[in-house]
Amino acid sequence: MTAILGLCAALGWGLTDFLAGPTARRAGIGSTMLFTSLAGLAALVIWISARSEATIGRVLHATADLSFCWTLVAGLLSALASLLLTCGLADGKSAIVAPIAMSYGAVATTLSLIAGEVFRPAALAGLVMCVIGAPLTALDRHHEGPHGGPVRTGVLFATGAAFCYGTGFWMQGRFSVPQLGTAGALLINYMCGVLVALVVFVRGQNRGRALLGSPRVFAQAAASITALACLAAGTGGSSTAVVTVLSSLSGGVTALLARVFRKEQLSSVQVLGVVGSTVGATVLSM
Repeated sequence: MTAILGLCAALGWGLTDFLAGPTARRAGIGSTMLFTSLAGLAALVIWISARSEATIGRVLHATADLSFCWTLVAGLLSALASLLLTCGLADGKSAIVAPIAMSYGAVATTLSLIAGEVFRPAALAGLVMCVIGAPLTALDRHHEGPHGGPVRTGVLFATGAAFCYGTGFWMQGRFSVPQLGTAGALLINYMCGVLVALVVFVRGQNRGRALLGSPRVFAQAAASITALACLAAGTGGSSTAVVTVLSSLSGGVTALLARVFRKEQLSSVQVLGVVGSTVGATVLSM
């Protein structure tokens, strides 16, 4: 059952990223990110309430601690990463952008090494695979993504997302989770995501009616909520590691969906880079 939950989480987030690009191109990045963030926040609040945990009170109590500033910075970094990922999916090829962004484990591992943590050789091997695989995905002979958008722009956005995700998640593991717990850290993440999305929505060119009139955005929100629910249901005890590892396959799921349904063409070198990044991210999660 644990393996099924992990795979369902990977499918959910993979489908979310697959749908995010076309949705953002049609309705605007701000509209897409705001709708998805609000849906995720609502689902998380319902989950926290159903578990009868004092998570919200724990978060409010932690605001009096100066270390809570690190928690906010981590949440804002994760929100910025989501924004960069959405921009990358809108501008570039999903089969390239998603695996690069999901290699954030390499960034988190590097920061942990700098902080003095000791890792198993397998984790270092995963780091090397991500570092080598990510640049290979940018080697496109045509240098053009869908709708004439340059592939390199999508790669830059994806790389920025990986750095922000990796730094944010590292900070959360070091400061947020010990202080707030997993549910509390996720709550701060989604609240920061809504805040950043609202700023982009107000300042950007958005087409809310096109968003609400498209069934794609509801499918995207449903896929994101389903992934969160599967991850939440599978966490706890020894099951957490298994679910986390399997959910990290989402980048590969997005690449596969883009190849099958959008016929995104990748060179053999790019395929090697996508596979390397996906496998490396999985190894780093173990």
